[in-house]
Amino acid sequence: MNAGALGLLSAAGRQEVEDALAGVLEGSVVSSQVRVSTPTGAVLTDYETGLSSPETQDDDVSGLLLALSLRQIEASQERYQLGDRRLRVLVSRLTIPPTTDSIVKHGGDIYGVLSVERDPLGVQWLLSLRLRA
Repeated sequence: MNAGALGLLSAAGRQEVEDALAGVLEGSVVSSQVRVSTPTGAVLTDYETGLSSPETQDDDVSGLLLALSLRQIEASQERYQLGDRRLRVLVSRLTIPPTTDSIVKHGGDIYGVLSVERDPLGVQWLLSLRLRA
C-alpha cells in the first residue's frame, strides 16, 4: 500500500473516490458477481469422518473481472498466461484481505489467486487470477 497517496486524501476525499469507483466496479454493464473465498487460518474438523478442512470467509461481491491484455502478459516476463484474468473489487466489500490462498468463483469457473495488490489509494484490491483445471 502506498501510504503517501493515502495521506493526500481526507477521509471525505477517500470516500468520494470509493463511491465513484463503486459505480464503475459494481454498477456497470461489465461488472461481474463473484465469490471470494479466503482461508481464515482456523480448521474445521468433521469428527464423524475425521476429515479436516480450512475454514473460509466467503464474500459475494460485484467487481470488474477482465482478461489480461496481451501487453500485460508480455510485460509480466512469463508470470501470466493467456486466459489469466484481473479482478478489481473494493476493499470495503471484503470481510478479510484476500491472499494467494484465496479462490474466486464466477459462474461455474473457479480461479486461483496469483497475486494480490492494493491500489495506491488503498480503495480497491487488484487480484490476478488463473483458471483452475
